[in-house]
Amino acid sequence: MMHATTTTSNSSSFIHGVRIASSARGVSSSVSNRRQTGGKLNVSAMSVKKTSLKNYEGMVLLRPDVEDSIKQVQMDKLRTLVAQDEGSSFEVTERGLQNNMYNIKGYPDAYQVQLDISCMPATIKEMERVMANPDIGEEEVFLRSTFFRLHR
Repeated sequence: MMHATTTTSNSSSFIHGVRIASSARGVSSSVSNRRQTGGKLNVSAMSVKKTSLKNYEGMVLLRPDVEDSIKQVQMDKLRTLVAQDEGSSFEVTERGLQNNMYNIKGYPDAYQVQLDISCMPATIKEMERVMANPDIGEEEVFLRSTFFRLHR
């Protein structure tokens, strides 16, 4: 957030008549880097965020009336997504048919599968997208899913 001012001050928060609020991410640090290096942007002083494999645990609820072969095809599709994005592990723990606390999309129970995955954060978003939007001609198999990042 920027506030225009008519006066300048020796304070570091005022630069050429424009005050830069601390809530603006990255703006104040890049301005101070320019000031210290004579107007040039010092890239080495800026933090570069590296993405690496993260550990996730997820619970997926599948429709109870779907055949086992279709469930296996859908789990293989998720396993392929993780493998394509250089994921290192994909462990499946089948919990079986469990009663839901409430009806989910009209089903009082669901087939539960726990997933332990090590992959990039973007892979989890892609998996959620694939589960929410079945391919044309395919029936909706996934009722609900949730993933949590594990800090190990």
